[in-house]
Amino acid sequence: MTTILATASLLFAYANAPVTDMREEPKRDSLMASQVCYAEPVRLIEERGDWVKIETCIDHYQGWVEKQVLTYRPDEYLTRPETTVARVNRLMAHIYDREDTMYGRLLTVPFETCLEVIEQIGGANGRWIKIALPDGQAAFIQRGDVSFETKKLTLQEMCEFSRQFLGLPYTYGGRSSFGYDCSGFVQMLYRQMGLFIPRDTKDQITWEGFVPTA
Repeated sequence: MTTILATASLLFAYANAPVTDMREEPKRDSLMASQVCYAEPVRLIEERGDWVKIETCIDHYQGWVEKQVLTYRPDEYLTRPETTVARVNRLMAHIYDREDTMYGRLLTVPFETCLEVIEQIGGANGRWIKIALPDGQAAFIQRGDVSFETKKLTLQEMCEFSRQFLGLPYTYGGRSSFGYDCSGFVQMLYRQMGLFIPRDTKDQITWEGFVPTA
């Protein structure tokens, strides 16, 4: 049964898995169109059985995911004026259920994951940051794995920045530091310069935001 979610714009849904594959059709063997990363907000479009069609808020890309990978909040909690957001600044970072790197590992999230800060334990120089996960659960992340401010890179800085991703596996449809595809990687790099370009190569080529330099 198919349900068109007419009130989708009023629902706030977030990805609740480190990386979730978005499929072209609502079935597991369908071609992977893209991915949605941990804590990313998405818009709900259509429901069909155990699947829901979503649109990513960051690049307005549509695809099907299984319902179980989403969690729901009453508001856009990461954009509230009073919310402090920590952004993962490494290729990947571990989240813990306690302040213990040996026994407390809960999950691993990719570069650019945004997390709500509850408390900076020990102040600005403390090792641990208490965070709220998309489902409301409290957890912890190490300060060295996140930053609180995002600096827009110049083109030269972006080229140097890109070197840290050498050796990552190519993943068709991938748009996380667990594995990018070509257009997903390019999109991420331009995002570091404050430019939000389309998801697919065919749309990136014709994007009107580019300015000819020669």
